[in-house]
Amino acid sequence: AAGVMAWVPPAVAAVLGARTYYEAIGLSAQADDLDDIKVRRAYLKASVKVHPDKHPNVVEATAAFQKLSAAYEQLQTAAGRAEYAAVLRL
Repeated sequence: AAGVMAWVPPAVAAVLGARTYYEAIGLSAQADDLDDIKVRRAYLKASVKVHPDKHPNVVEATAAFQKLSAAYEQLQTAAGRAEYAAVLRL
């Protein structure tokens, strides 16, 4: 029916509601032991939960997956994480 909000899986809603890329992929920006492998593992774990193929009738799943992809693109290297940290401090 028109005007009725469609159900959105909690994992998708969490990614879309995340304020930072770290929050989107389920990591803490303050973690001292972040490395490329931990970031990749967190990304893969999160992306499986929101993948559009898993939620074919949820339009928001595509947006959530794209946000995760952008987050991983930025956070996958130490240089990218440092660059993003500078952006967050603005």
